[in-house]
Amino acid sequence: MIIQKSKELLYVSLFLFVTFTMTLVSLLVDLDDRFSYFTRHYGSLPGIQIIINCCLLFLAGYFFIFFFRRKISEKRKNDLENVIESISPCVLTEQMRTKEELLSLQKAVENMHIGVTVTDTSGKILYCNPAGAEMHGYFAEELMGKDIRIFALPEEREPLSAQELNSLKRIKREKIHVRKDGRAFPVHIVSDIVTGSKGQITNVITTYEDLTERKKNEELLKQVANYDALTGLPNRVLFSDLLKRELARARRRGNLLAIMFIDLDRFKVINETTGYSTGDLLLHSVASRLKSITREGDIVGRLGGDEFAILIPDLVDAQDVSVIAEKIIKKLSRKYVLNDSELYITASIGIGIFPTNGQDKETLIKNAETAMYHAKEQGRNGFQFYNPSINANTLIKLSLESRLRKAIERDELLLHYQPQMDLYTGQIFGAEALLRWQNGDNGLISPKQFISLAEDTGLIIPIGEWVLYNSCKQNKFWQEAGLPPIRVSVNVSMNQFKQKSFIKMVTDVLDQTGLNPKYVELEFTENIIMHNTDFTSSVLKELKALGIYFAIDDFGTGYSSFNYLKLLPLDRLKIDQSFVRDLTNDPNDKAICKAIINMAHGLNLKVIAEGVETDSQLEYIRLFECDAAQGFLFSRPLPAEDFRKLLIMNMEGVQAGSPHYGG
Repeated sequence: MIIQKSKELLYVSLFLFVTFTMTLVSLLVDLDDRFSYFTRHYGSLPGIQIIINCCLLFLAGYFFIFFFRRKISEKRKNDLENVIESISPCVLTEQMRTKEELLSLQKAVENMHIGVTVTDTSGKILYCNPAGAEMHGYFAEELMGKDIRIFALPEEREPLSAQELNSLKRIKREKIHVRKDGRAFPVHIVSDIVTGSKGQITNVITTYEDLTERKKNEELLKQVANYDALTGLPNRVLFSDLLKRELARARRRGNLLAIMFIDLDRFKVINETTGYSTGDLLLHSVASRLKSITREGDIVGRLGGDEFAILIPDLVDAQDVSVIAEKIIKKLSRKYVLNDSELYITASIGIGIFPTNGQDKETLIKNAETAMYHAKEQGRNGFQFYNPSINANTLIKLSLESRLRKAIERDELLLHYQPQMDLYTGQIFGAEALLRWQNGDNGLISPKQFISLAEDTGLIIPIGEWVLYNSCKQNKFWQEAGLPPIRVSVNVSMNQFKQKSFIKMVTDVLDQTGLNPKYVELEFTENIIMHNTDFTSSVLKELKALGIYFAIDDFGTGYSSFNYLKLLPLDRLKIDQSFVRDLTNDPNDKAICKAIINMAHGLNLKVIAEGVETDSQLEYIRLFECDAAQGFLFSRPLPAEDFRKLLIMNMEGVQAGSPHYGG
């Protein structure tokens, strides 16, 4: 490579020299008068001779440097050829002894991307290719005759003894080398011992590969494999390994150890309503708060999704974990300001203690997770220690979940309908569709047992669609049978409403059943309405354009903000039965019911009272001018066929002037 460049430089220099000479002669011959004029007028100027002499010296120096570099290149070439000749018995065949083949071998070595050095038995560098020199921050010429241990760390520069050298044939190893500027870097080294015809060691050929980039990639892969990309916390794999290590240490020392399994409450709703970018920021903030609470030596990990875990080694008293859990509950529940939004979230924590709640990592994590689910069942935003009795409830829950997943395909779900009465006409104008589950093994299962489970598992989404479809289908069937048209009310869950496909699902159901949208009423709780008012408003307005009615269920038990009542396209408020139950005895409930009715009428909203069971309750809500009511006083929820009969009786009673309320 260097020889080739020297030749090119020689050709360029000769060309420039000839050109310069010919130009000078031409000027002297053709411009003799002008040259004489130049000499007379400028030759006597001060410094002109110095400038001319400097130019001549520069030209002479240029040719000297060119000649010197050519001599160095020839010397390096001769050195390499001498080395190759000296090791030829082991490396070269007889056919490689020609000048051309030696030159090809030299070019190959010069152009290699890995470093190559040839040393004698004392470690003196006889040859170093450009890549090897550049790798260590030198020019190749600087290294000739230097000790090879110049590359090593100062503490590793002890020479190999003759005995050690004789015992080696090929050495492969990774070492730390030092560049000329003192920077260290990792290299992979392969050294081959070359022997002469009599078996004596003549040279050592060593290749060097810079491992800097490879090490960086290995660290990156290790980071990806063991750490969560979003929070930087140990992931499930690394956390499990660390737990295994700490369990072994705890067994040796006889110490206690705790695992805290942390799950964020209703994170899925926040993620879907505020966007996944905000959800990621929330997870990152939660991770930061968890790290700020724990002690040095505690290990915080993210197991996946919104699940975190904390490993607390070297416990003196298991109850000490309670203090940490309370701090976590308090800190995580504080306000988060993310993307110009204020968010709040709580967490449920399950705690498992080694060795009481498990001897191995799998059992300990599983029991801590079981305790976490128990904390959720107790109302969320709290913590629970693992107790063996929890397992029985968990098994029941898991069994119930398994059966619920198959309930739709097995046609085990059914709807009952509770009539809604107009208090002025006594006519049934609507019905609330209420879900029931008729399981073959367990009989009729109460909604209280499986609705919250459906919410937690996401099964509420397909179940909610099933309820809407079948209630609309049934209502259409009643109308086609000649019954007076009524409006059927269907409850909508938070998870269901926040689905991006919710509007499409409703319109598809209406298209499939052929029911006029004005005979459908969707019921929402105040929590759903207030969670994201902008999103809620856009969805309700789009559905309202179809003619669908909307009601606020359990009014008075949630946010009760008057602002959303005037902003959203609502039609009706449903007074929660908790206010109706003690209406005859509690003056506060009377005041609340009266205030709700008056306010609703002032906003042009209708009001229906839920849970009316006695004549005295009915008397009061009539006195307060409530529009409608539903409850056991009129009828319990009925299967479709029984409701049809009730609807016929009510129609006949209204026509006869004596409406039938059922019973």
